[in-house]
Amino acid sequence: MNPEHKEFLLSILGWEKIMVTTLAILALSFIANRFRFLTDHLAKRWHKRRLILLQVRSVVVFITYFLGAWAITQYVWGISHEGLLVFGATLAVALGFALKPIAESVIGGLVLIFDGPFQVGDRVTFRDLYGDIQMIGFRATRLLTLDKTLVTLPNHLFLQEATLCGNTGSLEMMVDMDFYVSLSANLPLAKHLVEAAVSRADYVDHQKPIVVLAKEIPLGPLPAYRLRAKVIVKDFVKEKLCLTELTLKVHELFQEHQIPRPLDHLPVPTIAAPTSLARAS
Repeated sequence: MNPEHKEFLLSILGWEKIMVTTLAILALSFIANRFRFLTDHLAKRWHKRRLILLQVRSVVVFITYFLGAWAITQYVWGISHEGLLVFGATLAVALGFALKPIAESVIGGLVLIFDGPFQVGDRVTFRDLYGDIQMIGFRATRLLTLDKTLVTLPNHLFLQEATLCGNTGSLEMMVDMDFYVSLSANLPLAKHLVEAAVSRADYVDHQKPIVVLAKEIPLGPLPAYRLRAKVIVKDFVKEKLCLTELTLKVHELFQEHQIPRPLDHLPVPTIAAPTSLARAS
């Protein structure tokens, strides 16, 4: 860089302004990280309030960075409101042309925080991913899958593709669970047994009505009855534990009352012995 140009830039920027700006950014990051740590601690302590705490955290962190940026431009750099608007418009145009994906993600982050299809803490399905929203940042959203894999996705993708939200800001979540019985089974009894298993499950919200739907469907070479239980799980983080519990309870009741399953009527294939073994015998 030309020494004259470098001296001119330093006269505008100034080392003091650069140092104060750097310290202010570090302070904002420290405050945001401490607030995240505090909300994580409170969410573990007050488990039923964790979604509200996580949602408040996203808004507070966003406002903290926004007000911090405004204060730096006003009191450190001395930029007026009019200059800030001009600078913001110029920056927006520059980002729109040079850094379009980042600009889209930043705008997408604002939309997700204040008017998105999900909130922090919700359990969602996106493409082939299924898990909990851990954080909505300015550029990307972090999703933690059920096998504890942290996936980072640009914000704008959630505004362009369908996202399925299982709980929509609530701890409760409806899950469907299917059980199959043979056409020769006592269907009313099988339906009653599934309802009984649901009524005894620990992770199910028993304040909600029990719904079990029956339908005849093709299942392999033979048709079968499908019993679909629509279950309200008290806390969506217990979803897999609830499904496992119901599977064991329904299996036990079906065996106890000898409810035939579809595969019970299939012929058992016979496997011919190898030639060498047949000769040896």
